[in-house]
Amino acid sequence: MAFRSKGKVLSIVALAAAAQAPFAVGQSSSDVLKLDEVVVTSRKVEERLQDVPLSIKAFGGEQIEREGISRIEDVARLVPGLTYDLGAFPNDTRPAIRGMQSERGRPSVAVLLDGQDIGGENLYIAGGSASLNTRLLDLERIEVVKGPQSVLYGRSAFSGAINYISKRPSLDEWNGKFEVEGAQGRAFGVRASATGPVVSEKLAVRFNVAQFERDGYYKNPVTSENLGAEKTLGGAISMLYQPTENLSFLTRYQYTDDEFGQLPAAYIGVNASFPIPNGTFSPFPGGPVSPCPPSLTGAPATIVDACTRATIVGEIDARESDVQLSADPFRGVFPGLDQVQETATLEANWATGAGDFAVLFGWLRNDANSIIDGDYNNYAQPSPALFSLASSVDELYENQHRHLELRWSQSFGPVDVVLGRNPSVSHRRSSAPASSGCAIRCRSWPDSRS
Repeated sequence: MAFRSKGKVLSIVALAAAAQAPFAVGQSSSDVLKLDEVVVTSRKVEERLQDVPLSIKAFGGEQIEREGISRIEDVARLVPGLTYDLGAFPNDTRPAIRGMQSERGRPSVAVLLDGQDIGGENLYIAGGSASLNTRLLDLERIEVVKGPQSVLYGRSAFSGAINYISKRPSLDEWNGKFEVEGAQGRAFGVRASATGPVVSEKLAVRFNVAQFERDGYYKNPVTSENLGAEKTLGGAISMLYQPTENLSFLTRYQYTDDEFGQLPAAYIGVNASFPIPNGTFSPFPGGPVSPCPPSLTGAPATIVDACTRATIVGEIDARESDVQLSADPFRGVFPGLDQVQETATLEANWATGAGDFAVLFGWLRNDANSIIDGDYNNYAQPSPALFSLASSVDELYENQHRHLELRWSQSFGPVDVVLGRNPSVSHRRSSAPASSGCAIRCRSWPDSRS
C-alpha cells in the first residue's frame, strides 16, 4: 500500500509492484544520470521526444497519478503557456495556448482522446471539453503540443493540441490496480483497472471503472443546494489483437455519466459611471451622430447612457451569502449539467516494406442537458419575458460525431514522410433549430420566495 498526500487530499493506492528507491548504495553516477526514454505520438507516429522539432510537454502515467491530474485545469497548472478559463456554465470551458484565447465558437486548442477530437464547438456553448473527465480514464500519457497543428489535428488546433492516450491492453501477463481517494468537500472516489492476455501473445483485454463524488465547498442560500457538486461514473473496455508482429487491431469503448451542479457565482453590479472621452451619440437608431455634450447634468437618459460607461470602483468581493441562484419552480430542477457520453475507437496498424499503414475510426455520442440561472439573482419578475434578464438557460444537446483517419508513413533515410486524410462527420439534434448557433431555450424564473 502506498500513501500520498497532496495539499489536503489523501489517496490510497494499491499497486502490484513495490516502489523502488531512486538511489541505491554502490550505484554509479552513470546509472544515476540515466533517464528513461520518452516516446510520443504527437506527429501520428511513435518518436523519441528529443527527436521531435516541436514544443511538447508529456506526462506519463506515474506522473499523472503523482500530480493528481484529473482535469484540463490541472494540466494547465503544470504546463507553461497553457491557460484555462471556466466560464459561467459548467460546460463553458476555454483552454488557450500562448495567449490565443477564443472568445466564442470553436476553441483554438484541439482536445483529443486517442486521436479523436472531442472538444469541437458542436458539443458545447463555446466548444471546450467539459466532457473529458480524466479522473474516469485509464491514461498512459498526456501530450501538450504548442503551436499551430491544424495539419495534424484539424482546424481546432490553431494554437496547439492536448492529446490524451489511453493505456493499451497487456499481452504479457495479468496485472491490476485499485485506488481510493478522498478530500475536503466530502469528496470520495475509487478507480480500478485490470489487463492481461486472453490468448498468449495474440489477444489481450483491459478493463477500467471509476466513480467520484464531491459535494463542493459552498451552498446556495436560496435553495440549500450544493454548488460545484460533482457525481461521475465511467468505465471502459479495450481489446488488442495482434496476429503477427506487423499487424495489430486495437478497439476501445468508453461510457461516462456526469452530473455537475451550478458553479458558485454571485452577481456584482456596477457602482459608477464615467464619461466617454470624445464620445458620440445618436438621438435615435440610424439618426445623425453628434458629439456628447461637455456636461451631462440634466441630459436625457438616452444621451447619458450613450455617453457614459458603467464600471465597478473599489474592491471586488463576494461571499457565500451573496449567492442568489434560484431553481426552476415549474419542474423542481436545480441548475447544473447532466451529460452522458459514449466513445468508441478502432485502430488498425500494418507495417510493410512499402511503409506503415494505419486506419483510425472513431465514434462519439454526447447527450447533455444544461440548466442555468442566467441572471444570478432571485428577484421577482413582473412578466415572463423571453430572453429577459431574469431567465434560465436550458440547453439540450444530442450529438453524434464520426471520425475516419487514413494514414501512411515511411522513412527515407533522414527524411520521414507522413500522408493522411481525416474526414469527419457530425450530427446534432437540439432543443432549437440547428441554424441558431447553439440550442437555447429561455424561460422566466419567478422569485421562489414569493
